[in-house]
Amino acid sequence: MPLFNGTTEGPQMDPLDKLIAEIQVISLWVMFCIGLPGNLIVIVWIYVNLRRRSRINTIVLGLASADLMVCFFGMLANALYIPIKNHFLCKIFFLCIGLSLIGSPNMVIVMAIDRHQAVIYPLKKFVSARKLVLIGWLVALLLASPQLYVWSYNEGKQRCATTFNEGTSGKLIYLLYIALITFLVPLMLICFAYSRISYKIWVKAQEHGGKCSSKKGKVNLKRSGNKSLSKAKVKTLKMTVVIIFFFVFCTLPYFVIEIARLATSKNFGHIYGICSTLAVANSAINPYIFLAFNLTKRFWSDFMVLVGRNCPCRGRNNADNSFISVRFSSSNSRLDPSSRGVTFVSRVNQETSIVPDDDVDSL
Repeated sequence: MPLFNGTTEGPQMDPLDKLIAEIQVISLWVMFCIGLPGNLIVIVWIYVNLRRRSRINTIVLGLASADLMVCFFGMLANALYIPIKNHFLCKIFFLCIGLSLIGSPNMVIVMAIDRHQAVIYPLKKFVSARKLVLIGWLVALLLASPQLYVWSYNEGKQRCATTFNEGTSGKLIYLLYIALITFLVPLMLICFAYSRISYKIWVKAQEHGGKCSSKKGKVNLKRSGNKSLSKAKVKTLKMTVVIIFFFVFCTLPYFVIEIARLATSKNFGHIYGICSTLAVANSAINPYIFLAFNLTKRFWSDFMVLVGRNCPCRGRNNADNSFISVRFSSSNSRLDPSSRGVTFVSRVNQETSIVPDDDVDSL
């Protein structure tokens, strides 16, 4: 669950609340079973497509890594509810929770900043995607560091608990800090970036008489045609907008309810249970949004090559006789094997190329 879990410090639950808690656990298991393979497939997709040096792929790799951490520390750990009875492990555990839950929105911010620069300043050199992702993780680690102070092992309660005393404003301040760094600031930065992107596209569309023209794989944003938005970039923008939508949709209700609980001392029972579970759901949704925009038949063929090469259960004879993909560089190569740049054949345990050495890299 999110960084501050109101259920860690409270009275005994009544039967109805216990039932709701059990439903929450089941929901966490379902989300974990959905999110884990989804994020792993995204990482495999990026590995298979290493030849495509795309900025957005690097950023999505950072997002998938953060979402994987959320799957383990935000979903699985809460579903299993394994008690930690060690002061050091307690602090490290909640530091990892903080790192994952701050890292995920940070990657969304990085994605928004990258798209902003690509559209607003297309010809201006910007920080590399790897550096952006690294900065996002370092900022997440810095912002998560208060977890080392806030959480500790409580001897009296025999579990990890916050260090705040009852009746103090510490919990409210802590929750406001978490809401600020994991939701409010990311939302403001994202809105700023995409409002500028939308305005730029709208202005250029007006120069075309109120609409953007599409020609030869590009969406022209200027009458002279010097500046244009490629269809690939448009697809990336759409994907990012969908990811941001689900980020807001999943996260906003939790912080509204959590702040209302502390401000009014009301429990909000069932609503709180639903919102707290929904808060980590976007980490299970994100990979499938990416896959929906990028998955192709070619990915599955390359994926089977990867599985075949690393699966010890495949027999060698079967592997040697299994052609995974054949690519031709010209239409005449099917008929004339002696022609230049004929084919490139990938086998499970063997790669055979009859393409001249100077043409292999161009495939």
